[in-house]
Amino acid sequence: MDLIGHVHIPAYFKEANNINDIYCFTAGSNIIDGYAQSVFLTGSVNTDSGESEVVYHKWDESNEVWHIHNTVGRLTREGSYKFTLKKKGFKEVDLPSVRLDEDEFRNFLLEFHEILASHPSSGNFEMKDINDKFKNMLCSNTFKVQFDKLSVYFPIVDDIFNSPNFISFDKKFIVPNVIETEYMDLLPKLKDGPAIVKQMIENFYGMYHDKLEFHEHALKLYLRIVIYWSIHECDIFNDDKREVVRQ
Repeated sequence: MDLIGHVHIPAYFKEANNINDIYCFTAGSNIIDGYAQSVFLTGSVNTDSGESEVVYHKWDESNEVWHIHNTVGRLTREGSYKFTLKKKGFKEVDLPSVRLDEDEFRNFLLEFHEILASHPSSGNFEMKDINDKFKNMLCSNTFKVQFDKLSVYFPIVDDIFNSPNFISFDKKFIVPNVIETEYMDLLPKLKDGPAIVKQMIENFYGMYHDKLEFHEHALKLYLRIVIYWSIHECDIFNDDKREVVRQ
């Protein structure tokens, strides 16, 4: 689904092919200029059912209010454009609807490190290009997009793990070592990288959720970010699952 604009006059259209249905919605202008319609969009997606809704809001200059615009086309007569997105794809992303709370994420990293402090350290890194990792581990495009979106939080992880103000140098590899150990245990059991990451998150959540006071959704998101950071740091995903597929 794309939300695009502006083109002066609000509109919508649906493009269908053999793989996906693509919904495009255009707003009008965000200023009153005499020839464009001042319109903005709001929308919602139920990630369980795929039921979705887009509402057009138009500026009524005479009364100086925004009202629901139901004359964009036949499918908006009831006040909104309703449709169902295919669950395959967006369900895998599992991203939060709000911006990550960076202070809470820092607290998670410190608490997670404390819990794992009894594990031995390890720091053997093998540098590889991230695109090679995605290819070798049979990662989907959705996985790549999600990785890119969450990579903006890698500097926070670096700040915690690389600063002696938070964690001493001799203990900085505790969390990476635990992630690497869990990865190596799952590597021969699962078919590809996304499946391994998903199971790692579930395993870590099962082991530590009662020791970390975070909401389930937030905790799983934080775990995903740290695992993605470990991929970026070349702790994991240095293997080639394509060899298994070819055998």
